[in-house]
Amino acid sequence: MENICIPESYEANGEKKVNWNIIGVTWVAKNGKRYLKLSHIPGTLIHVFEQKQKDVDGNEDIKF
Repeated sequence: MENICIPESYEANGEKKVNWNIIGVTWVAKNGKRYLKLSHIPGTLIHVFEQKQKDVDGNEDIKF
């Protein structure tokens, strides 16, 4: 499982710092599928797919 975060920059005692706010999680299930769950969209499970590019014959087997 991995956290999905956004940075929040601030300054403390004259030093620049970053606070990483967790907005969701992503994980790979036992079946190999990747999922994303965002905290601000409760009850919604987002499926993540690898993007495919069509080759010159129109087949979708080239991945980038």
